Amino acid sequence: MAKTAYQKQADKRTKDALRLRARFDARLRKAAQQLMAAVAGTLDARTRINRINALYGVDISTETLLAHDVRVADFSGQLGTLLGQSAPGEEVQLLNPTANGNGGDLLPNEAVFGETVTFGGVQSMPVGGGQTSDIGGPAIPMDSGFKPGPPPSGNPFEGGMTFP
Repeated sequence: MAKTAYQKQADKRTKDALRLRARFDARLRKAAQQLMAAVAGTLDARTRINRINALYGVDISTETLLAHDVRVADFSGQLGTLLGQSAPGEEVQLLNPTANGNGGDLLPNEAVFGETVTFGGVQSMPVGGGQTSDIGGPAIPMDSGFKPGPPPSGNPFEGGMTFP
């Protein structure tokens, strides 16, 4: 039996979401490994500075506040434990057949899936690859360079401010 448009849409959205999850899982794993290597580097630097302090009778700070806090909290050890408890792609995905719903018709586009959405004749594409804010609109990523403009001047109740 041929799949309906509804079932094809469900399959595509599911595959895209799983691919997105896998991509960011890989990024997270890479960043965790890089962070663990950086912590190891700060420990090496701390050991060297301690030795310099002992050899030359100086008092150089052995680590930054961040490096100290990360070391004391055993952040690297915790990351190592978390990475050891899981492996990439460990969750086997069994794609169950999607029941034919909505009479076989496509559902409307949704920003959460990175699809173009039309509101009152105006097309809108979600910012940040489909991330949405708590109020349901597209989220502005922290690294987007977005800077709010200055507040309007004047008092709108005294006629000092004009509105288009």
